[in-house]
Amino acid sequence: MRHPHHAFAALFVAISLWLCPTVAASDADDPRPQLSEALTLLDQANTLAETDKDGALPLYRQAAAKIDQVRKENALHNAQLEHALGNAYLKAGERGHAVLAYRRALLLDPTDHSIAETLNNARSAVGSQIAPSRTNRVIHWLLAWRGSIPRSAAWATATAAFLLGWILITLRITVGTRPLTPAAACCFAASLLLFGALGLDHWESQSLKAGVLLEPSITARTGPSNRIFDPAFQDPLDEGVEFVIVDERDGWSKIQLASNALGWIPTETIGLVNTTN
Repeated sequence: MRHPHHAFAALFVAISLWLCPTVAASDADDPRPQLSEALTLLDQANTLAETDKDGALPLYRQAAAKIDQVRKENALHNAQLEHALGNAYLKAGERGHAVLAYRRALLLDPTDHSIAETLNNARSAVGSQIAPSRTNRVIHWLLAWRGSIPRSAAWATATAAFLLGWILITLRITVGTRPLTPAAACCFAASLLLFGALGLDHWESQSLKAGVLLEPSITARTGPSNRIFDPAFQDPLDEGVEFVIVDERDGWSKIQLASNALGWIPTETIGLVNTTN
């Protein structure tokens, strides 16, 4: 297991290198001193937690608040920074904010297995476990490639398969070799599958308005009001529950859970996964 001090140093170096082109023009706007201060707080919290977990909680909260402040003020979109933020929130006991930060990190770098692992750990701690519908299970299966293949590589493979298919068809017409026909069909099928998966990936990550519940024990309603609408579900939703926002009205958001169940919750209790739309 990597020592906390080594993890802090590696994280700070990685984010600093990523920030170099951004801050070259103006040292006055350099967020690295603030970032160093925030990550130092997280490092101190990790050290204290080895002997006093309860005593480390305030430090984790301070570190999370500072990292989030630096991220927002400088409009930083970095997977490692979001991952560090999620770790701080999770250890501070704020599962909703942790899941949100991990989701943002994974959106920025889908191939980072450590982010996926910590996201799964945070999800397992969420009180409301929502079983996905069959449709959502199929979508998850179609997007499983994101964990191991960069989007650029998937685009290159799909394009190469498509071009190879046309080359084989051309050779089939000019040379007349029959075995080239099924080979071309396989290339076209592979390219279609990959292009479809990439289109689904774009739709899910950019077009869907994904959200995470940030407050504990929120009662979803059948309509946008606490006073005149009944609870939509038998139990309140726990912080960290994930969903898609399908409608908004008068300070309320209509959400669709992984099970496809629908309900209305206050918009102020929601954190949006993709804030760059």
